[in-house]
Amino acid sequence: MVLFVDDEEQILLALKRLFKFEPYTVQFASSGASALELLASSSEEVEVIISDQRMPSMNGTEFLIKSREIAPKAVRMLLTGYSDMQVTIDAINKGGATRYISKPWENQELLEIVRSAVEKYREDAQSALESRNLLEKQQQDQEQFRSLFDFLAGFVDLNAVTSKLHATRTAELAVGISVSLGLTPAELEKVRMAALMHDIGLNALSSDGGEMSPECMTEAQYALFRSHPVIGQSMMRTVESLNDIGIMVRHHHENYDGSGFPDGLAGSDIPLGAAIINLAGSVESDVARYSGKLPLAQILEKVAARGGTEFDPKLISHMLRVAEGMYSGI
Repeated sequence: MVLFVDDEEQILLALKRLFKFEPYTVQFASSGASALELLASSSEEVEVIISDQRMPSMNGTEFLIKSREIAPKAVRMLLTGYSDMQVTIDAINKGGATRYISKPWENQELLEIVRSAVEKYREDAQSALESRNLLEKQQQDQEQFRSLFDFLAGFVDLNAVTSKLHATRTAELAVGISVSLGLTPAELEKVRMAALMHDIGLNALSSDGGEMSPECMTEAQYALFRSHPVIGQSMMRTVESLNDIGIMVRHHHENYDGSGFPDGLAGSDIPLGAAIINLAGSVESDVARYSGKLPLAQILEKVAARGGTEFDPKLISHMLRVAEGMYSGI
């Protein structure tokens, strides 16, 4: 079953006409509350859920979050205007959305998106039935992965509270930039996890190297500080599935002009995820440092001015669009 949720009657009518002859059940709901009731009472397996964002009482992100409790395996998508970048980020981070579809949509493109999602869902379900033993092993691996990740996340939290907030906000901004760049869901998840873990190596350092800002360090302390990306990567090497994340952690202090560390990579040699995290982490640090002292526009301008030296200049416009929405309330 495919479920569409939108509070505009004309939109639902257009969707009904468009999907009238599709070879699967299509249901429609005019609010998040009625959609949740439909999901709870349905005897059919829910394969795809597509929700509008701007709805009264319960918006699309809130609905997608609640829908995960009823239909955790369903493919979730958000139907929204391109300008709603922050809500798209929230839908991915919190609601489990795999992509967003811009309004107004193109009919044939929307049909193909939904057909592909249904086909992928059914292929995965069939594969699960035919490969139960393999699935059980994969589930065990996933549990091990989640347990290790939870441990690492808790390890990072041993730092000051501001470090936890820094990692969380850096991850949110990094995901937003990645969405703007059009990265795949799998790539988004790797960037998000690497951003959450990017400073984990600091936990292995003494207070002299882990709790001071670089500009306040002695030469010896700074040399110790520069080792934390390599330490962070080494902590990821115990699990093969974390290798890509470890590479991003290693290179999150590389600068576009080659002046960064630990390897002095430059330009396109820097992994894209690492370049995104470097930029996102710097924005978050500067916002935390200058909030209340400088207007947001001036803070972001200071970061943007370092495009071409510290940061990949192609990322700057994406960062500005996301950061302006993310920090608009400060």
